[in-house]
Amino acid sequence: MPAAKLNLKIDQGATFRQTLDWKANGVAVNLTGFEARMQLRQPIDSPTIIHELTTANGGITFTELSTGKFELFISHIDTAGFNFSTCVYDLEMIAPNTDVTRLIEGTITLSKEVTR
Repeated sequence: MPAAKLNLKIDQGATFRQTLDWKANGVAVNLTGFEARMQLRQPIDSPTIIHELTTANGGITFTELSTGKFELFISHIDTAGFNFSTCVYDLEMIAPNTDVTRLIEGTITLSKEVTR
């Protein structure tokens, strides 16, 4: 199954939280034993990672394992340091058997901060 397209917006200098859920054929995927990773880059083939979210670094949290719910998180300190207009990302789920599913992908638009 190809990755779903989801474009995101981040407010520079504000905490970013995005709650999502993973369903396959309308049924929630049980996230027990899964890991997740997500990288922001600009352009897509850049060797430089703007920011990385993982289950290991706390950027991705599984909030309800049995119902496939998870949250993306970037602190206000990190978003304050962002200096792009748009970038690209994708989010991959790694199953306990090491199969990788690219779940979502898209662009991120940064809304520049006025008050700082």
